[in-house]
Amino acid sequence: MSFGRLQNIANVHIAQAAGLPAIEYVPIITVRGTVISVFKTLSIIHASNFAQDLTTITHLTVMIPLSQQRVLTSSADGDLSVKILMRTMNKKTVAKLDYRGIVVNNHDPDMESPTMFLGESDQKALAVVTLELMDESMWFLRCRQVGGIYHETDGLSVVRALLADTLPTGDAPEGQLVGVEYEEEEQQPYRDILIPDSESFLSVFDYLQNRYGVYSQGLGVFLYKHRWYIFQPWDSKKFSSAKNKLVIINLPKEKAAYLNKTCHIDGDVIYLICGGDVHTFEDKDSLALNQGTGYRVGSIRALDGRASSFSSGDVSATTSDTFVSAADPTQYPGGVVNAPIDPNQHFSDTDKPQRSKLAAAKGTLTATTWNASTYGLLRPGMAVKYIYANNYGVYTRYGTLVAEVFQGAIDGGSAASPRFNTISQLTLWLTNENFTSTT
Repeated sequence: MSFGRLQNIANVHIAQAAGLPAIEYVPIITVRGTVISVFKTLSIIHASNFAQDLTTITHLTVMIPLSQQRVLTSSADGDLSVKILMRTMNKKTVAKLDYRGIVVNNHDPDMESPTMFLGESDQKALAVVTLELMDESMWFLRCRQVGGIYHETDGLSVVRALLADTLPTGDAPEGQLVGVEYEEEEQQPYRDILIPDSESFLSVFDYLQNRYGVYSQGLGVFLYKHRWYIFQPWDSKKFSSAKNKLVIINLPKEKAAYLNKTCHIDGDVIYLICGGDVHTFEDKDSLALNQGTGYRVGSIRALDGRASSFSSGDVSATTSDTFVSAADPTQYPGGVVNAPIDPNQHFSDTDKPQRSKLAAAKGTLTATTWNASTYGLLRPGMAVKYIYANNYGVYTRYGTLVAEVFQGAIDGGSAASPRFNTISQLTLWLTNENFTSTT
């Protein structure tokens, strides 16, 4: 009965779902200014860990003449650029993606000398090569160091300033970064925010979150399709106020396997029909017993008389006699109260890093499968409503999108096939949050 109710919910959106156009991936690979001949794209994988990384890692597998493989594997020396054109079957270009990268399993065929007739097979034989790629902008940013002193500001403003500094002046040329989107939260002002000169672009955002506190439910910074996103990955209440929302209806494997229309867009809300291989990972018990169900940290602001508490509400409270912020918002059913003093930071100007760890421990990681998927439709950290059923009823959980792995591969495994089959694994962070939403 409950599975029938879930199917009825899904049918409403399946009836309105639009079939996504068949996409062909046309790579233009350049090595030291020389364009490489590509016979066929075999597969493309976009792996995006929104909560832990800064950008998407792409693996592109192509079939090329053997002579071109020798150029790729032995002569690139890091000067490898790739432009991927996403085209429909009528040759209309719908997107252009610019990358830099390296060849996986790089080697020199000439030095290996497998046969004395290697040169004769150059134009007759085909080779399969996999490239590991990164957004061209991030390829250079990852080597940047970003030390400095920022006066009369707050953590979020510094993060925004660092990202705004990566944007081009004026109109963004093709392939360049185009903007920064961020979530609002009340910020703690500082007289000075100091970033050591040795801090790299890859680590500076973790430094700001841990030292000065940017968000109370984790800090995610991610470059996605030429745009920066700043978000809170462990915000369980985001769905009630977010503009862009993702609703996932998770059907049983036998109901979801053969659907070719799985996406319905209604304004700012995206409905996905998912199912198939679904996995959950929960370590609440381990985190409660080892990391803690709460925390204690000395408040520098209370010690010098600037404030009586870190934050408003009942999440944390600092008393004048102890000068200690103590929080135990995740009451553990087993009765264990584990609120240790942070061994790495006995005193702090903010307790947002500690609150972020507690927020992350409240959720369950769930990986679900989206068949007939498309890349670039979703957003890092977007608010999620997850609907599923079992033998007892239909249930809803809320959370965020924390990872996406998209794969497009030629249909049937034949290089002659003009079509690509697509599938995505979406990793969601979900909690048992209860509130009324409008969607």
